[in-house]
Amino acid sequence: MCPNAQHNGLATLSAKEWSALPQQVVEEFLARIKNPRVLDAGCGDRCRIPFPPHAFVVGLDDSPEALERNNQVHQKNLGDIQNYPLEPNSYDLITCIDVLEHLPYPQKALQNLWQALKPGGLMILRAPNPYSLKGIITKWTPHWVHVAFRRYVLGNRNAGKPGYPPFKTYLRNSIVPAAIARWVIQQGGTVRGLYFREGSNPYDLKRYSKVLWGAWNTLLFLMRVLSLGRYSERTDYIIVVEKNSA
Repeated sequence: MCPNAQHNGLATLSAKEWSALPQQVVEEFLARIKNPRVLDAGCGDRCRIPFPPHAFVVGLDDSPEALERNNQVHQKNLGDIQNYPLEPNSYDLITCIDVLEHLPYPQKALQNLWQALKPGGLMILRAPNPYSLKGIITKWTPHWVHVAFRRYVLGNRNAGKPGYPPFKTYLRNSIVPAAIARWVIQQGGTVRGLYFREGSNPYDLKRYSKVLWGAWNTLLFLMRVLSLGRYSERTDYIIVVEKNSA
C-alpha cells in the first residue's frame, strides 16, 4: 500500500522523498477505487497533496478566510475537525497535513476522523515530532515569536493575519508518532508506514542567517547530550494508517 518497499515500516526520508511520498501513497491507493471520496481535514487555503481528478474532495477547515481561498476542493465545510459532525464510514481517504499540532484536543480530532473513515480506508497524518528540537521550541515559545519569525526572518508579510500561518501551536504528547500508532492498533487499525523527515533544519536557517544556523546546531548538540538520546533530530513525521475491514 505504501510505495517503495524499502520504506515500509519505519524509515527516514530525504527531502525529495519526503515531498513525494504523500502523493505517491494517494495516487496508488485511489487508483484502485472508483469515484473515491476524500476528506482533506484542516485543508486551509490549499491542499498540500494533489488529488487525482476522479476523486471528490471535501475540504474541512475552521478558518473562513483560508477556506474561501481554497479552489482545489469540490465541497467546502466550515468547522473544527475536533467536533465537526462527519458522517460515519463516509470517506475512502482522509488526509490531515500539519494540523494536529494546532489542536488543543487532537485525540478528539483523531477519533472524529477515524469514525468517518470507511473500513478499508486510508488515513495520512503529517505533523511535527514533539520530541525534537523543533517541537520543543515551537511548543514553548509564545505565538507572537512565531509570527515575528515568519514575518521578519522568512519574509512572509501575511504571517499571523486571519487565515494565514503561523497558527497557535499546542503539540500535545498524544501526537507523538508512537502514541498515534498505539492508538490506531487499539482501534483495530493497521499502521502501514511511519516516516521521518531527514535533517534537523526545518526552515533552512543557514539560508537566512548564519547566527541562527549556529545557534540551532549548538542547541542540537546540547539536546543530544542533556536528553541522553530521548529527543530526536527527526523534526517531522508522516504516518499512514488503514482502518481494517470488519
